[in-house]
Amino acid sequence: MALAVRPAGRFFAAFYQWNCSTQRTSQCRRVLRPSIPHISRPYSITRSLLQNVESASNVAAQAADQIPPDAAERKPGYTAESRVQADASIVESAIRNLMEPDGTARNRPHASIEMKSTIREFLRYVPSSVTILTVDAIQPGQKGILPVGCVISSLTTVTLDPPHISFNIKSPSRTLTAIREAGGRFRVHFLKQTPEAAKLAQEFTLGNSEEVLLKRRKKFNFALEDATSERSLDDATSESSTSPSEETGAEVAKMDARLVQECSVADHVVAIAVVESFQSRGPLAPTMMYHNGEYMRSRGVSLLSSAAKKVAIDLAGPRPALTARDIYYKYRLFPGEQERAHFVACLKDYLKQNKSFLRQGSTNAAHDEKFLFENWNMRSGIFGVNISQTIAQCRDELGLPANLSPKYENSPAVYRFHGALSPTDKRAILSHAKQLVQSDFMVLSESYRLFLSVLDVNPHENNLLASDILNPLRKEGLAAPFEPRSINELNPSLARLTLEELEQLEFHVLKLFKTMPFSEAAALIRNSPDVCKAIGATDIRYGPYITHKRGRLITDAYPEEYAAPHVDIRGHVTEEEKRVIVARMLDFMELNGQESFHTKVKLQFQHLCRNIKVHPDVSGIDIHFLTGKLRYLRETASSWDDIFEGMAAMREEVFEKHTFAMREIKDRVKAFVDVYPLHAAEWSNRDVLAAIGVHKDASVMTADSRTVPVRVLLSDIVAKALTVKLTDDNLSPEEMSAINTRLDQEAAKPPQQTESQDRWAVRRVTTFKPRRPDQSVGRRWQRPRAVHATFP
Repeated sequence: MALAVRPAGRFFAAFYQWNCSTQRTSQCRRVLRPSIPHISRPYSITRSLLQNVESASNVAAQAADQIPPDAAERKPGYTAESRVQADASIVESAIRNLMEPDGTARNRPHASIEMKSTIREFLRYVPSSVTILTVDAIQPGQKGILPVGCVISSLTTVTLDPPHISFNIKSPSRTLTAIREAGGRFRVHFLKQTPEAAKLAQEFTLGNSEEVLLKRRKKFNFALEDATSERSLDDATSESSTSPSEETGAEVAKMDARLVQECSVADHVVAIAVVESFQSRGPLAPTMMYHNGEYMRSRGVSLLSSAAKKVAIDLAGPRPALTARDIYYKYRLFPGEQERAHFVACLKDYLKQNKSFLRQGSTNAAHDEKFLFENWNMRSGIFGVNISQTIAQCRDELGLPANLSPKYENSPAVYRFHGALSPTDKRAILSHAKQLVQSDFMVLSESYRLFLSVLDVNPHENNLLASDILNPLRKEGLAAPFEPRSINELNPSLARLTLEELEQLEFHVLKLFKTMPFSEAAALIRNSPDVCKAIGATDIRYGPYITHKRGRLITDAYPEEYAAPHVDIRGHVTEEEKRVIVARMLDFMELNGQESFHTKVKLQFQHLCRNIKVHPDVSGIDIHFLTGKLRYLRETASSWDDIFEGMAAMREEVFEKHTFAMREIKDRVKAFVDVYPLHAAEWSNRDVLAAIGVHKDASVMTADSRTVPVRVLLSDIVAKALTVKLTDDNLSPEEMSAINTRLDQEAAKPPQQTESQDRWAVRRVTTFKPRRPDQSVGRRWQRPRAVHATFP
């Protein structure tokens, strides 16, 4: 060591021995053997280091013996020995500054919790890039390679000569371990500004557990190398990259890189890699960015709108401070009791924050509903919530008088019967109504709202008429016979509107509709005051009831318009029919683009149902909620792209979209045909695809390892399943006829070849012509007369 160097250099030279014994073996190291696990040690200072101070002075003295003879003469009055001892004193002082008086290690200063929170919150508003790192990994016991990876937002360039990149990753990390085991080689995917790319990024934020990896490999298309055995250490030196290649078309470009250096910083590792290859897919375009917890386009539009997020509201997390409508329409497509309880809790939180309203002590339910509509955008009847009772409960919890009308003191906070009532629900309501009237005949003279409240039924129910309750009661002799009266003889009052008065109103509306064509009635019922005027009612307060029940009134007046062939789904729907309703609704809305969507979403409920061949009185699914989500999407979306992405997210919430095995598709179709042969024969291929829970854009892997859209092969698969089902002796005449008609149509199709549109290759698939059970191979197909003769 030469003393001619500057003092700072001499200090670090003397400090070297202490540094080697206390710090990590090498904070910044080159990756020479990535397969060796990286073991980091925390910083530590012990009392024994003080004993090394003397040895440090001895080392410096030995270094002084090697000084040239004329070195001390370069600066008068400053000898080599004094400079060495000065260096040793600097080392001793530096070490003592890191020690407590009692000899224990002094803790390094940590950032305060407030500072961490402030920095984290601020950096949320700093836009960052979004890239995916992938590397192949072999899981013991699993066949093939799994796509291990993670999303990073810290990728940047270090230098371009030669090209180097850097990124930060938290340690320990399975992705970083896999990169080391793969010889340091990995792949970087730069994502497009599309919802599909955002969903791909979301998938890589779920970790790298075995379950997630298997699901990821099944759900997304990754080109992976085949592997039947574990990779050896020699494979780590391979020059070819084996990282997964994304094949879903969600990336703008990809980059192969090799890790060359790591630097540990607290609980993170700063990694530096050299770029080995770069490939873009088409023209270069802006990539996706991350800002304020959302994946964004470069112009600041969210790629996953509120409706597009699969879990828009975390039911187990903090309750959001949103309006009722925002919360309501962000629930999943088929909300259940969990969503209902969560909504009621949010409502109570809002009411307790508005103590001035609770202190007013109003007993008018209409006043309460108006307040919530104007201030929290809560419409009447949402989730069957009894607004008056909920407000009374909040007042009681805050120690205020409930101020609830005595008649409604025992009414429930949430009604048992709400939404689309099933036949079972209606039977339970009628049974309860009979018991109630038998115990107190005068209950029929109470208001309609109070009567339903006692029955635990939401008064804003859409498909339950007053006549539905009174007619069964008359059969039991519990209600007076119906006698038509003039509409002007009634004295309507919203507080005292009884079942009998509403039955008279229904009678006059249905009588009016029977005198006009369906098209005129459909146009008239759009405006309830016009209906009141047409039946001669001078008081327009009948309007709210007509507005709630107009779907049921129009279907009762024109049953032929809501029967086959106009409607093929009615009654209490099954899970398969529920999925078909969703698919038809979304297909209908997407047809003809943006302008058509804005017109269709404004259609009245009963007309919208008729357009998708669904009876408005179906139960088992709340179509009002589905149409409400579409209207909410229209009001909150900033562009047609957001609307389209929102509908795509609704579709993916219900249907599976990935590459299926051929056997799985055949099994699903066979199970559907066995249970619902009539639907399988009469529905379109798109309906059948929705019924079995498969996305319209899903694909299937053929026997020769080709990927083909499921919709291309579905017609042949259904025809084969129907051909087998035709031998079932338990088929009804209607099912037998429908299957024969479907198979005749398939047989009449000329042989054709269909091109499946694939981005990477074009493959031809020959359409299958079904063969009847009694048709021998090689003979021309003839209609089997015995099948039709069985059921004359």
